[in-house]
Amino acid sequence: MKMYDLFKRHEAVAISENLRDAAWGVGKARTKELTGTIKKNSELLEYRGLQNIGKTIGSHPQIQLDHIPFKLHPPKFSSYKQGDYYQSHTDAPWMGVTRTDLSCTLWLTEDYEGGFLRVDGEEIKGKPGQCVVYDCGSPHEVTPVTAGERICVVTWIQSRIRDSHKRQLVSDFRKFLANFEDNQKLFVAGGQIHSALLRMWIED
Repeated sequence: MKMYDLFKRHEAVAISENLRDAAWGVGKARTKELTGTIKKNSELLEYRGLQNIGKTIGSHPQIQLDHIPFKLHPPKFSSYKQGDYYQSHTDAPWMGVTRTDLSCTLWLTEDYEGGFLRVDGEEIKGKPGQCVVYDCGSPHEVTPVTAGERICVVTWIQSRIRDSHKRQLVSDFRKFLANFEDNQKLFVAGGQIHSALLRMWIED
């Protein structure tokens, strides 16, 4: 689980303000039977003009280095007002044409109370413009909002490397290799190993 700064605070707040008067509908759970049982929130019905948010997430240099993204599921915009929540769950392993290896939550507001994202028991509340990326298989929930409005963007990432341990190894090795940029011989030799790992483990 890692945090990233995607937007400046005023940029995120401006996005949230533009969304407040947009058309919202009842948030849908994975199946109709679960809607209203484990989940109570609202979701934006139309995403016009907001596609650049997904591109910003997928092209973030540190996210690329850490998670090697291949595809992103279209972002969902969620609003949690007083009394809204999402009980503990794990995300579906596949959404549309995207295998969901990683979940990503981007915060657009901070003027609310409660509404923590709880992942594996750890409570997280990012600032506007910050996002957190974590394993889709990790149990997570949104605790009840007690005041204000929590507006977030949620999306899912398919990595080029399915296995999380291999993905972490490649990411760690690339960061370690940066220590040898002044030593061309070691840097080139290490780069060959890094490229070999990617060729061996990357999926089409």
